Amino acid sequence: MAKLWMVPILVGILVSCSDQPNNTTVVSQVDSLSYEDITMIQSANNCTPDSGECTYIQFEYPQFVNATGVLGDTLLALSNRYFQNEELHLHNKDSVQKAFLNAFKQFQQEQGEDVPSWYIIRAMTVVNQNNKWITLCESEESYTGGAHPNTYVQYRMIDKRNGKQITIDDLFEPTSKNKLLELGETAFRTERGINPNQSLEDAGFWFKDNRFAFNNNFFISDEGITFFYNAYEVGPYSIGSTTFTIPANKLIKHLKH
Repeated sequence: MAKLWMVPILVGILVSCSDQPNNTTVVSQVDSLSYEDITMIQSANNCTPDSGECTYIQFEYPQFVNATGVLGDTLLALSNRYFQNEELHLHNKDSVQKAFLNAFKQFQQEQGEDVPSWYIIRAMTVVNQNNKWITLCESEESYTGGAHPNTYVQYRMIDKRNGKQITIDDLFEPTSKNKLLELGETAFRTERGINPNQSLEDAGFWFKDNRFAFNNNFFISDEGITFFYNAYEVGPYSIGSTTFTIPANKLIKHLKH
Protein backbone atom coordinates (compact mmCIF):
# COMPACT_ATOMS: atom_id res chain seq x y z
CA MET A 1 0.00 0.00 0.00
CA ALA A 2 1.46 3.38 -0.98
CA LYS A 3 2.33 5.68 1.91
CA LEU A 4 0.06 8.68 2.41
CA TRP A 5 2.53 11.32 1.35
CA MET A 6 2.88 9.72 -2.07
CA VAL A 7 -0.76 10.19 -3.00
CA PRO A 8 -1.33 12.69 -5.82
CA ILE A 9 -1.11 16.28 -4.64
CA LEU A 10 -4.20 18.44 -4.94
CA VAL A 11 -2.37 21.38 -6.49
CA GLY A 12 0.10 21.83 -9.35
CA ILE A 13 3.76 21.14 -8.60
CA LEU A 14 6.42 23.76 -9.34
CA VAL A 15 10.01 22.66 -9.92
CA SER A 16 11.12 26.23 -9.33
CA CYS A 17 9.62 29.40 -7.93
CA SER A 18 9.77 31.30 -11.20
CA ASP A 19 5.99 31.56 -11.63
CA GLN A 20 4.96 34.60 -9.63
CA PRO A 21 1.55 34.85 -7.93
CA ASN A 22 -1.09 37.37 -8.90
CA ASN A 23 -1.78 40.13 -6.41
CA THR A 24 -4.69 39.59 -4.01
CA THR A 25 -5.70 36.18 -5.36
CA VAL A 26 -7.47 34.09 -2.73
CA VAL A 27 -6.61 30.40 -2.97
CA SER A 28 -8.67 27.74 -1.20
CA GLN A 29 -8.73 23.96 -1.66
CA VAL A 30 -9.75 20.78 0.12
CA ASP A 31 -7.50 19.98 3.12
CA SER A 32 -5.73 23.26 2.47
CA LEU A 33 -4.93 26.50 4.17
CA SER A 34 -6.52 29.45 2.41
CA TYR A 35 -4.29 32.38 1.60
CA GLU A 36 -4.13 35.64 -0.30
CA ASP A 37 -1.10 36.38 -2.47
CA ILE A 38 0.25 39.84 -1.69
CA THR A 39 2.65 41.86 -3.86
CA MET A 40 4.58 44.90 -2.61
CA ILE A 41 6.71 46.99 -5.00
CA GLN A 42 8.69 50.15 -4.42
CA SER A 43 10.82 51.74 -7.14
CA ALA A 44 13.23 54.64 -7.47
CA ASN A 45 11.46 57.79 -8.72
CA ASN A 46 8.31 55.66 -9.26
CA CYS A 47 9.85 54.04 -12.33
CA THR A 48 8.19 51.04 -13.99
CA PRO A 49 10.05 47.76 -13.23
CA ASP A 50 9.66 46.33 -16.74
CA SER A 51 10.85 49.53 -18.42
CA GLY A 52 14.41 48.21 -18.66
CA GLU A 53 16.13 50.90 -16.59
CA CYS A 54 14.50 50.84 -13.18
CA THR A 55 15.75 50.26 -9.66
CA TYR A 56 13.06 48.48 -7.67
CA ILE A 57 12.38 45.96 -4.95
CA GLN A 58 9.45 43.54 -5.08
CA PHE A 59 8.11 41.29 -2.32
CA GLU A 60 5.53 38.55 -2.90
CA TYR A 61 4.14 36.39 -0.13
CA PRO A 62 1.05 34.42 0.96
CA GLN A 63 -1.08 35.95 3.70
CA PHE A 64 -2.82 32.98 5.30
CA VAL A 65 -6.49 33.32 6.17
CA ASN A 66 -7.14 30.26 8.34
CA ALA A 67 -3.74 29.29 9.80
CA THR A 68 -3.98 29.27 13.59
CA GLY A 69 -2.10 27.97 16.61
CA VAL A 70 1.51 26.81 16.35
CA LEU A 71 1.23 26.35 12.58
CA GLY A 72 -0.02 29.90 12.10
CA ASP A 73 2.80 31.19 14.32
CA THR A 74 5.38 29.24 12.29
CA LEU A 75 4.14 30.45 8.91
CA LEU A 76 4.03 34.07 10.09
CA ALA A 77 7.53 33.80 11.57
CA LEU A 78 8.92 32.31 8.36
CA SER A 79 7.42 35.11 6.29
CA ASN A 80 8.60 37.84 8.65
CA ARG A 81 12.11 36.41 8.80
CA TYR A 82 12.47 36.02 5.05
CA PHE A 83 11.53 39.62 4.27
CA GLN A 84 13.44 41.34 7.04
CA ASN A 85 16.95 42.82 6.94
CA GLU A 86 18.88 41.41 9.89
CA GLU A 87 22.02 43.41 9.10
CA LEU A 88 20.13 46.71 9.45
CA HIS A 89 17.81 45.34 12.18
CA LEU A 90 14.78 46.09 10.00
CA HIS A 91 11.78 43.82 10.50
CA ASN A 92 9.10 45.75 8.63
CA LYS A 93 8.71 44.99 4.91
CA ASP A 94 8.09 48.61 4.00
CA SER A 95 11.21 49.73 5.90
CA VAL A 96 13.33 47.06 4.21
CA GLN A 97 12.22 48.21 0.78
CA LYS A 98 12.87 51.88 1.58
CA ALA A 99 16.34 51.04 2.90
CA PHE A 100 17.18 49.26 -0.36
CA LEU A 101 16.18 52.29 -2.45
CA ASN A 102 18.10 54.61 -0.13
CA ALA A 103 21.21 52.43 -0.48
CA PHE A 104 20.98 52.67 -4.26
CA LYS A 105 20.51 56.46 -4.08
CA GLN A 106 23.63 56.78 -1.92
CA PHE A 107 25.60 54.52 -4.26
CA GLN A 108 24.44 56.56 -7.23
CA GLN A 109 25.55 59.80 -5.57
CA GLU A 110 28.97 58.34 -4.80
CA GLN A 111 29.56 56.77 -8.21
CA GLY A 112 27.77 59.22 -10.47
CA GLU A 113 24.48 59.04 -12.31
CA ASP A 114 25.62 56.50 -14.91
CA VAL A 115 25.36 53.30 -12.85
CA PRO A 116 23.39 50.13 -13.63
CA SER A 117 19.97 49.78 -12.04
CA TRP A 118 19.52 47.51 -9.05
CA TYR A 119 16.64 45.19 -8.34
CA ILE A 120 15.44 42.56 -5.91
CA ILE A 121 12.54 40.18 -6.55
CA ARG A 122 11.96 38.18 -3.39
CA ALA A 123 9.05 35.76 -3.15
CA MET A 124 7.52 33.17 -0.87
CA THR A 125 5.06 30.89 -2.66
CA VAL A 126 2.99 27.83 -1.77
CA VAL A 127 4.22 24.87 -3.80
CA ASN A 128 1.77 22.24 -2.59
CA GLN A 129 -0.16 21.13 0.46
CA ASN A 130 -2.38 18.38 1.80
CA ASN A 131 -3.84 17.56 5.22
CA LYS A 132 -0.39 16.67 6.59
CA TRP A 133 2.00 19.34 5.33
CA ILE A 134 2.42 22.54 3.39
CA THR A 135 5.45 23.21 1.19
CA LEU A 136 6.74 26.75 0.78
CA CYS A 137 9.35 28.02 -1.62
CA GLU A 138 11.51 31.04 -0.87
CA SER A 139 13.13 32.52 -3.97
CA GLU A 140 15.10 35.60 -4.83
CA GLU A 141 16.64 37.13 -7.93
CA SER A 142 18.73 40.23 -7.40
CA TYR A 143 21.31 42.52 -8.94
CA THR A 144 23.20 45.13 -6.95
CA GLY A 145 26.21 45.54 -9.19
CA GLY A 146 28.90 43.09 -10.25
CA ALA A 147 29.30 40.65 -13.08
CA HIS A 148 25.92 38.92 -12.88
CA PRO A 149 22.59 38.69 -11.03
CA ASN A 150 22.25 36.29 -8.13
CA THR A 151 19.50 33.77 -7.52
CA TYR A 152 18.40 31.71 -4.53
CA VAL A 153 15.75 29.02 -3.95
CA GLN A 154 14.85 27.26 -0.71
CA TYR A 155 12.01 24.76 -0.23
CA ARG A 156 10.50 24.18 3.21
CA MET A 157 8.04 21.40 4.03
CA ILE A 158 6.14 22.32 7.19
CA ASP A 159 4.32 19.71 9.29
CA LYS A 160 0.78 21.00 9.85
CA ARG A 161 0.48 19.17 13.17
CA ASN A 162 3.38 20.87 14.98
CA GLY A 163 4.66 23.65 12.69
CA LYS A 164 8.11 22.07 12.39
CA GLN A 165 10.12 21.81 9.18
CA ILE A 166 10.22 18.25 7.85
CA THR A 167 13.68 16.78 7.26
CA ILE A 168 14.91 13.74 5.34
CA ASP A 169 15.33 11.89 8.65
CA ASP A 170 11.64 12.47 9.43
CA LEU A 171 10.61 10.67 6.25
CA PHE A 172 12.91 7.71 5.77
CA GLU A 173 14.11 4.76 7.82
CA PRO A 174 17.66 5.20 9.22
CA THR A 175 18.64 1.85 7.71
CA SER A 176 17.87 3.21 4.25
CA LYS A 177 20.35 6.09 4.43
CA ASN A 178 23.02 4.50 2.24
CA LYS A 179 20.50 3.34 -0.36
CA LEU A 180 18.93 6.80 -0.51
CA LEU A 181 22.35 8.40 -0.99
CA GLU A 182 23.02 5.93 -3.80
CA LEU A 183 19.72 6.81 -5.48
CA GLY A 184 20.38 10.50 -4.98
CA GLU A 185 23.89 10.40 -6.39
CA THR A 186 22.70 8.46 -9.43
CA ALA A 187 19.98 11.05 -10.09
CA PHE A 188 22.45 13.90 -9.51
CA ARG A 189 25.02 12.43 -11.90
CA THR A 190 22.37 11.77 -14.54
CA GLU A 191 21.11 15.35 -14.31
CA ARG A 192 24.63 16.78 -14.60
CA GLY A 193 25.91 14.27 -17.17
CA ILE A 194 28.65 12.93 -14.90
CA ASN A 195 30.11 9.52 -15.77
CA PRO A 196 29.80 6.93 -12.97
CA ASN A 197 33.58 6.49 -13.02
CA GLN A 198 34.30 10.23 -12.76
CA SER A 199 34.73 11.75 -9.32
CA LEU A 200 32.44 14.60 -8.32
CA GLU A 201 35.51 16.74 -7.68
CA ASP A 202 36.86 16.15 -11.18
CA ALA A 203 33.44 17.17 -12.50
CA GLY A 204 33.83 20.51 -10.71
CA PHE A 205 31.74 19.96 -7.57
CA TRP A 206 32.64 20.71 -3.94
CA PHE A 207 31.06 17.95 -1.89
CA LYS A 208 32.85 17.37 1.41
CA ASP A 209 35.42 14.58 1.15
CA ASN A 210 34.31 14.18 -2.49
CA ARG A 211 31.23 12.25 -1.34
CA PHE A 212 27.70 13.05 -2.44
CA ALA A 213 25.41 14.35 0.31
CA PHE A 214 21.81 15.54 0.55
CA ASN A 215 20.96 19.07 1.58
CA ASN A 216 17.69 20.03 3.28
CA ASN A 217 16.26 21.81 0.24
CA PHE A 218 13.59 19.54 -1.19
CA PHE A 219 9.90 19.01 -1.79
CA ILE A 220 7.69 15.96 -2.32
CA SER A 221 5.18 15.42 -5.11
CA ASP A 222 3.45 12.43 -6.63
CA GLU A 223 6.52 12.18 -8.90
CA GLY A 224 8.91 11.61 -6.00
CA ILE A 225 11.28 13.77 -4.02
CA THR A 226 12.98 16.69 -5.74
CA PHE A 227 16.17 18.30 -4.44
CA PHE A 228 17.53 21.73 -5.34
CA TYR A 229 21.16 22.83 -4.99
CA ASN A 230 21.78 26.55 -5.42
CA ALA A 231 24.68 28.01 -7.36
CA TYR A 232 27.80 28.20 -5.14
CA GLU A 233 26.38 25.53 -2.82
CA VAL A 234 28.27 22.55 -4.21
CA GLY A 235 30.01 24.16 -7.18
CA PRO A 236 31.06 27.48 -8.74
CA TYR A 237 28.62 29.96 -10.26
CA SER A 238 29.58 28.79 -13.76
CA ILE A 239 28.11 25.35 -13.00
CA GLY A 240 24.84 26.89 -11.85
CA SER A 241 22.06 25.31 -9.79
CA THR A 242 21.07 21.65 -9.91
CA THR A 243 17.60 20.10 -9.63
CA PHE A 244 16.95 16.36 -9.66
CA THR A 245 14.15 13.99 -8.68
CA ILE A 246 14.29 10.51 -7.18
CA PRO A 247 11.20 8.72 -8.55
CA ALA A 248 8.46 7.77 -6.10
CA ASN A 249 8.50 4.08 -7.06
CA LYS A 250 12.10 3.82 -5.84
CA LEU A 251 11.31 5.39 -2.47
CA ILE A 252 8.15 3.69 -1.20
CA LYS A 253 9.84 0.80 0.62
CA HIS A 254 12.26 3.16 2.41
CA LEU A 255 9.59 5.35 4.02
CA LYS A 256 8.89 5.34 7.72
CA HIS A 257 5.60 3.70 8.67
